[in-house]
Amino acid sequence: MVKVKHKGIVLVDDLVIAKGLANLFGLMFASKERVRKGLMLKVVGAEKALKRAGVTNLLVFHSLDVLFLDDGMNVVDKVCLKPFRFNYISKRPVAYFLEAPAGAFKQVKIGDRIEVQP
Repeated sequence: MVKVKHKGIVLVDDLVIAKGLANLFGLMFASKERVRKGLMLKVVGAEKALKRAGVTNLLVFHSLDVLFLDDGMNVVDKVCLKPFRFNYISKRPVAYFLEAPAGAFKQVKIGDRIEVQP
């Protein structure tokens, strides 16, 4: 079970690390239970150079909090996306996205560091 922590507080306790096609589709068509677990996605090509990246909530039926993280797991942008929002592009280059139910990351601020632990 992978946990997401911020200042020692567990924000997500059953995070899924996206692999394969899940890295492209994120939480599209996901059930409420699946969204509750949260998802971590790696930005394609981030191992070579960080770049601005976008997420869509077009085919997601639940509001999501999204954290945009650099390669040091520092928050560089955050947004709460309503269902069926077409696209949001990060304001800064990112290496990872963390997606979780709306409200999961409300206390996290830009510049904070996030811990992802097994």
